[in-house]
Amino acid sequence: MNQTTETSTWTRDPLPPVMRIMRWLQPLLFRMLWPIAVHIRKKNADTRVAGMPLRTRLQVFHPRLFFSSKIFAEYVAALPLQGKRFLDMGTGSGIIGLVAAKHGARVLAVDINPEAVQLAAENAALHNASDAMQCRRSDLFAAVEADTRFDYIAFNPPFFAGKAETPEKAAWFAGEAHETITQFLTDAKKHLRKSGRILMILSSLMPLAALDRRFAEIGYAVTAHTRIRHLVEFFHIIELRPAADSETAAAGD
Repeated sequence: MNQTTETSTWTRDPLPPVMRIMRWLQPLLFRMLWPIAVHIRKKNADTRVAGMPLRTRLQVFHPRLFFSSKIFAEYVAALPLQGKRFLDMGTGSGIIGLVAAKHGARVLAVDINPEAVQLAAENAALHNASDAMQCRRSDLFAAVEADTRFDYIAFNPPFFAGKAETPEKAAWFAGEAHETITQFLTDAKKHLRKSGRILMILSSLMPLAALDRRFAEIGYAVTAHTRIRHLVEFFHIIELRPAADSETAAAGD
C-alpha cells in the first residue's frame, strides 16, 4: 500500500514576497556573490562570533560572514550540555563544537574538508578546549566508530542543491537532491543515544516542505522548531528524533 507523507506544520508559514523572490533568484545570486565573498576573505583574518574570538581560513566556511553559524551557536549554548556527548557534524571553524565544549559537553567535531579540521583544532586550542573537543576528518560518519553514541548530533548542512566539486564547496552544496542531508539522517540513527536528538539549522531558501517529507520517510519526527528572521531569509532550527522514540516518549508523558 502506498503511503503519502504529509508535511508538518513548521514548513507551512507563508513566505513574504521578498523571500519568494530570493528563493527564485538564489542560483543566480550565489554565482554573483561568491566572487565578492572570496574577495572579502582574501586573508585569514581573526574574527569574533557569539562573543568568541576565532581564527579563519580562506578554504573554510566563514563563521561570521555567513550568519547561520552565529544563530546556531546561540541556540546550542542554551541547551543542557553538561556531561553530554556531542557530535559537531561539518564543523567548519569549530564554532558549534566549541560552544558545546565550553558548556560542559564532550565533543567530537568532524568535517570532510581537511582545512576545516585543522582550523577547528586551532580554535579549540585557542580556547583551551582541546581536551574536551576532538577534531577528525570524516565524510559524514565514515570515521566515527560504529559503537559511538551521542546525546546531540548538530549539523549546519549545506543549503544549496548542486554538486560539491571541492571539499570547500561541500559546505555549500548538498547534491542535486540534497543527498548529503538524506545520507546524514540515515546514518545518524545508528549514532544516537536512546534519548538523543539531532539539531539542524535550515534556510527558507531551501525546499523545506520536500525536506520535511524526507525526514518522515527516513523515520524522523520534528520535536522542536525555532524560526528566526535575518535579512531576506528565515532560519529554521529544528530538533529531530527517530519517530518511534518520539512516540514512546509522548506515551510516557
